[in-house]
This record gives sequence, structure tokens and C-alpha cells, in this order.
Amino acid sequence: MPDTTPTSTPPPSRPGARPGAATRTPQRTSKPSAVPVFATMGLLFLGLFGLLGVRMAHGQDPALGPKKQVAAVKPHKVLVRKVVITKKITIIKPPKVVTPAAPSGQNYTAATPSQSTPAPAYTPPAQTYTPAPAPAPAPAPAPVATATS
Repeated sequence: MPDTTPTSTPPPSRPGARPGAATRTPQRTSKPSAVPVFATMGLLFLGLFGLLGVRMAHGQDPALGPKKQVAAVKPHKVLVRKVVITKKITIIKPPKVVTPAAPSGQNYTAATPSQSTPAPAYTPPAQTYTPAPAPAPAPAPAPVATATS
């Protein structure tokens, strides 16, 4: 059966309830905002951080403890020596080879300086590199002998 009661009439009240209590609609309560909590925690953090920063700036580091007195150390004399190494280099030139003039019959004349032959140029002995021979390869292993083979 459909509800024929008009919507403007309040629902029936419970027995023993206060009069007029049924006509009130329950109010929704809103949650408190989180902004004051975060703001308070941020201010506390910045205050503590600032306090520790000021203490460290004044030399009262809580992790290191009080400063210890350091005895004054006399500066050391540093002696700097300059070592000069001199080497004497000796260049050995090859001896000049004098070739006698070839006899041409009975005429023995001295050679003039413009006609002398130059000494042969010095050539050092050739140095060669021979690599060591490679080691011989290892022999192949013996075949495996089993009872079935």
C-alpha cells in the first residue's frame, strides 16, 4: 500500500521521547582541518632547527661536545735543497781514414787539400730484435678406456 501521509507532517515519535525531538534533522559535523596541525608542526621544526643552528654557530655543537684547548705548535723550519746533477757527455768520433794516393808511374806528387777525399761517415752497428720462440703446444690427452669400449 502506498504511503499517503503528506511529507510535511513529521514521522511518529517514539514512546517516551521528548516532544519536538523527532522534528529535528541531524546536523552533519565537519572534520577539523589539518592545516593548523601541519602549521604547528612546521613552526616547531623550524624553531628547533634554528635553535640548533644558532648553538652550532657559537661553537656549542651538541654532537661534538665542548671545544678542547689545542697547544700552540711551533712552526717547523723547512730546509729546501736544490740538487743539481751534472753529466759529462763524451762524443767519440770515428778516426779519419787517410787513403794513400795511387801511384801513377814515376810521378809522386802530394795531393792538394781540395782533392782529398772525405772520411766515410760513421754508421753504428745495426741492432736487431729476435723474439723468443713460442712454447710447443701440449700433447693431446690419451683416449679414455672403459670396460664397454
